[in-house]
Amino acid sequence: MHTPFLPAGRPLIRPGRVVVGWDFSREAARALKDALPLLALADEIHFVTVTDEKDIGATTTATDLEKFMRAHGLSFKHHRTQSRSAAIASCLFRSAEEIGADLLVMGAYGHSRLSEFILGGATLGVLNNPPLPLLLSH
Repeated sequence: MHTPFLPAGRPLIRPGRVVVGWDFSREAARALKDALPLLALADEIHFVTVTDEKDIGATTTATDLEKFMRAHGLSFKHHRTQSRSAAIASCLFRSAEEIGADLLVMGAYGHSRLSEFILGGATLGVLNNPPLPLLLSH
């Protein structure tokens, strides 16, 4: 299931620059696949990976990503950023702002309420007052 979120005052007509939150997980790959029609319209595609976050078990590699994007005729830039103990959502929003993104695409995780309360979570973080339109895939 994919869900678009449009913050008040930020209509999405056609995405010029798209940021994909990329952690090499199955959820990120699913979001990428679901976003392909929008990515095909974008002028620029940027993947952002937060490098000093906990290991969540990558299921894809950088080579897999390159092959997938090339097979769909899409070019991209891959950015790596460190969280420096900031929330993942903050890192993604900061990167999106620096890039001038019109849309943030990311995989959404389902966690128990207790786990979200204790650990927080990127999914919950981006849903709390997003500064740009989101496409979440779960």
